[in-house]
Amino acid sequence: PVIMDYQNTVNIQGLNLHRYEGQVEADQTADLTNLPGVPKERGIRTEAIIELWVEPVTGYLVKYQDKATAFYYDQETKDKIGPWNSFSNNYTELSERFHISQAKEQKNLSIVLNIIIPILLIIFGMILSVLVIVAYLKRKKGQSPIPNNLKSTKLTRVLLMPLLVFLSMTIM
Repeated sequence: PVIMDYQNTVNIQGLNLHRYEGQVEADQTADLTNLPGVPKERGIRTEAIIELWVEPVTGYLVKYQDKATAFYYDQETKDKIGPWNSFSNNYTELSERFHISQAKEQKNLSIVLNIIIPILLIIFGMILSVLVIVAYLKRKKGQSPIPNNLKSTKLTRVLLMPLLVFLSMTIM
């Protein structure tokens, strides 16, 4: 595992992203025994810097980049002898554009599911609560809570039944 530290917030194509950076070291001597002098006299240690750009609402990984250098080291002293290999990896520009569009879609979906729908359900519940209270108060006074033109019609049953089913499901 690599500990990634927050560095800053950057805006790429209209999307705010958190940039994280981490460093990792790995001894690759056991994997590279075919190299001259490895593992008897020399070992191989790789040091890498990893950068991640993450959309903070969804956690979607939008951009990735790493830079690494593998060094020979002396098996006795563990001192670096010199570089053996250097490489880097990153998303292509096309891949970044794809991930940005996906992150935007995921963020919008998250906002709808976590903010807009709950607000609408709260408003609907408040309206329904007011209607129930008004109906109760009218009934208590001896008045019918349902207007005469809506009593026991097929249309009323067709409209109210799905509403009652929906409400019973949301309450549970």
